[in-house]
Amino acid sequence: MVGTFLLKIPAANNGITWLDAFFESVSAVTVTGLQAVVPAEDFTLLGQGILAGLIQLGGLGIMTAATVGALLIGRRMGFRELLIVREELASPDAPRNVARLIGQVALITLLVELVGVVALTARFAVEGHGLGSLGLGIFYSIAGFCQAGFDIVEGGIVSYAGDPTVNLTLIYLIIAGGLGFPVLVNLYYYPRIRRLTLQSKLVLITTAVLVAVGVLSVALLEWTNASTLGGEPFGTKVLMSLFQGVTPRTAGFATATYSDLRDPRWRSRPRSCSSGRRPSRLAAGSR
Repeated sequence: MVGTFLLKIPAANNGITWLDAFFESVSAVTVTGLQAVVPAEDFTLLGQGILAGLIQLGGLGIMTAATVGALLIGRRMGFRELLIVREELASPDAPRNVARLIGQVALITLLVELVGVVALTARFAVEGHGLGSLGLGIFYSIAGFCQAGFDIVEGGIVSYAGDPTVNLTLIYLIIAGGLGFPVLVNLYYYPRIRRLTLQSKLVLITTAVLVAVGVLSVALLEWTNASTLGGEPFGTKVLMSLFQGVTPRTAGFATATYSDLRDPRWRSRPRSCSSGRRPSRLAAGSR
């Protein structure tokens, strides 16, 4: 509700309805990424900044964000609150260590997103966005890490399908954000402890397998499709395969139009029939 009121103030939008403001607020806080308006046109810089803040809060988790805020203003956390945060983060640490864990989560989030901010800001600056390059870098770093596919550039991320910096940076942010905070904390301390938890091992292995299968599937199925990868140079094909193989993990971004992907053609399998007659085939394309 707070996000709705903030997005509806005149300085934040260019004439959206209350329903659109509510929809965008919900989509941002839940890091869903669905858009009822065009953020690049319907929100001002202030509105886009509010969207980024809502996405960051949603990505960190409301309870985690509230705890970070309480710690920043010096408020002591009660035992019950620490238990709630520990449950949300799936932390094996004892309750007395959760406050320190929250600080680590905030630090890791900052460090991961900072890499994205630097890379994307440098790339957008080359296009002549000026000071706006920093805003774009911050927004897309937050959206990528928090798995929310909001676009605020004209034409969307699809217009950067062949750009190595944008693609590889977003892939890095999407994968890092998808690993989850318990795994990121474990990786943060790995150089010191030289040990991965069972959860970290399972998450890393599963992520690697899913990414490999996704990338290869996109490449094999779309490589010759003139509407998606087929008409692109080899380097762009590789980047699009990588990006489209990673982004379905809930990132919401796309460098190819999904409606242009190849449709599956389904055919029914012959079934045994007591009458001895063979069932008719389904028409091509039916489900």
